[in-house]
Amino acid sequence: MHWRITVESVDPTGEEYRKEFLVEKNLDELTDGRIGFSIDDGKTVMAEIQKAVVQRELDLWVRYRRVCQSCGGQLPIKDYQKRNIITVFGSVPVT
Repeated sequence: MHWRITVESVDPTGEEYRKEFLVEKNLDELTDGRIGFSIDDGKTVMAEIQKAVVQRELDLWVRYRRVCQSCGGQLPIKDYQKRNIITVFGSVPVT
């Protein structure tokens, strides 16, 4: 069995964003004490949600910061290095 989890947002410009991911559950492991998500499953879910939120917020922030304060034109991107943003739920690689 798998659970499909969808994260949706609408940013201030009205643009919609949607990200889906799956969490696998083995039906053979279901017993009295193993119903629902385990702590590890919860960590996986939160890490995926955090990754979706960080990537979307970073994209919006970069687009906002690229607008020139003087003329309103779009500024060039200075570098394309990959970075890791460290969060409570793990490290999120971003470009």
